[in-house]
Amino acid sequence: MAIHLKAMALVEAFHLISRNGTEGDYIEFGVFQGDTFRLALRTARNSYRTSVYKKFPGRFIACDSFRGLPMVPSLSNRQNTFQAGQYNWPLDKFERSIKWARKNSDIIILNGWFKDTLTDEMRKKYAINKVAIVYIDCDLYESAVNCLEFLTPVVQNGTVLFLDDFFLMNGDLKSGEALALEKWLHENPRIKLTPFRKYGIGGMIFIVNISDEQSPFYLK
Repeated sequence: MAIHLKAMALVEAFHLISRNGTEGDYIEFGVFQGDTFRLALRTARNSYRTSVYKKFPGRFIACDSFRGLPMVPSLSNRQNTFQAGQYNWPLDKFERSIKWARKNSDIIILNGWFKDTLTDEMRKKYAINKVAIVYIDCDLYESAVNCLEFLTPVVQNGTVLFLDDFFLMNGDLKSGEALALEKWLHENPRIKLTPFRKYGIGGMIFIVNISDEQSPFYLK
């Protein structure tokens, strides 16, 4: 059931950007066995086939340690439901799992702990300049902070932002991905989010808007 709900959410997201012209890459943080990443590859192909663009113009970027969840302070929080090492899945198995879905898609894999790989240097190395769809499924507060800080210069008007574990810390929005999102928005007041829809078991989707003082949506 969960994978079908994710699939429908990705269908909506790719159909949206294929119609409104949002440009950039698809980037996923926390790919595990590749189920969602495969869905993104296939959904992008099907969504763009019926659009004026015909083909998704961006790349598909997979970010994971391929060693499971890191040992971080928030694991000791009362609301936490995860464990260090959980979701350990080797890189070679991930690559095999997406083999038949990738076809001619341009794929980049950032292998390593987020604190080491999600850097300005890595963003420049791979020319990650715009993101169209972001899928954050990294479960933990510290990991989500790394992801969002990495994204700050590359989100844009229309970026679709998935947070797969938004409601999963016992519904406490002062923990996990929700707390990381609050911190990010506080530190980057020009980034505004419009709720788009809930999805899956505990996920939430937002649409990004970059505001300035001339925008009617600017909030002081």
